Amino acid sequence: MLSGSGANDRDETVCGHKPFRILASFFARHGYAVQRYDTRGSVGSSGNADRTTFSDSVADATAAFRALALTTGIDQNRICFCGHSEGGLVAATAAPNLPVHAVIMLAGPAMPIELPLNGQARAISLEAAARGRQPRGLRPLSCPRRQGEWRVARPRRPHRRRAPRPHFISR
Repeated sequence: MLSGSGANDRDETVCGHKPFRILASFFARHGYAVQRYDTRGSVGSSGNADRTTFSDSVADATAAFRALALTTGIDQNRICFCGHSEGGLVAATAAPNLPVHAVIMLAGPAMPIELPLNGQARAISLEAAARGRQPRGLRPLSCPRRQGEWRVARPRRPHRRRAPRPHFISR
């Protein structure tokens, strides 16, 4: 199971809710093995969450897949990725290089990834400002030119929608 962006524990705990724990318990009760892990820099894992790149997350997912494939009792031909949010994008990126049976995307991005990331950064910034403190290091991102390469986004012109034209049907 691959968690979304940021530092997450293996349960992907959000506001006391543990969605990955609930899903893992469900799958286990139905005979499926589940592998979850703490992302870099969270809980007891090593690494720095602030310096973790998308490429690092793909490499971690790949390493997790390979470790699971070597586990006794695991059918290597039936391993699936289940990713939430950015984890869905990580799964879709890592899967073509591995013998993954399926990819399950839970609330995966349905738009260019920089849009939800910028929106999340903006929401975090506004929330922090409301509490009187501004987080450091938040800046808008754009899609990588090459895997692992991020650049600061240029402001885009807002898309203007045209009013629909009326259609007349004559007989």
